[in-house]
Amino acid sequence: MKNQKQSPPVPHYCSPEHGGNIYKLLKEKKLSAEKVLDFSANINPCGPPPWLRSVVNRELELICHYPDPNSTEFIDAVSDRYHVDREAIIPANGTTELLHLLPQVISRRRVLIPVPSYVDYLAVFKKQGFAISPLHLSESDGFAITAEEISLKLEGNEAVIFGNPANPVGTFLDQRLGRIGEFQRLDIDQEVFLLDPERQCGRRARHRF
Repeated sequence: MKNQKQSPPVPHYCSPEHGGNIYKLLKEKKLSAEKVLDFSANINPCGPPPWLRSVVNRELELICHYPDPNSTEFIDAVSDRYHVDREAIIPANGTTELLHLLPQVISRRRVLIPVPSYVDYLAVFKKQGFAISPLHLSESDGFAITAEEISLKLEGNEAVIFGNPANPVGTFLDQRLGRIGEFQRLDIDQEVFLLDPERQCGRRARHRF
């Protein structure tokens, strides 16, 4: 080891961050995983469903191959199950990947983000060079937001980024804005990305409010 050459340090880089990093917490607090209930990510505390183990075991021989980069079977299954056009389905490794893809499909270069919000909303659009206008919500009124509040911040040609339910405050979109019909009082040509909570199916629609 005495003759080992000193390697130059790896340049600093920013890697994506997300919740669910219990390993850092366990190390800092000297805890065991059994003593931690993680609310920082959408994790089922009951673990995976019982049927999943048999499915994984049955398909384990395919692990030597790379997965289908086009996710063909997955897209076909989602399309058949939820009656959605295949072209409207974008497979991704979780919502974080989808969030990083979102700036590529938004033509507007300015975003309005109610805060507090999920940290990646700010990070993703800042990284892509978007102008960001935060809309600061007040804890005293339950982090409520109305169409009137939004209209005061709109300058034209911007996108509004919402979480539903909002992370980390936990409020739902219908609680903060009432019915989407409130936007009818605003002159907005808006592209809306909808998530149907009952079908868990993403739908894209364009509306003139």
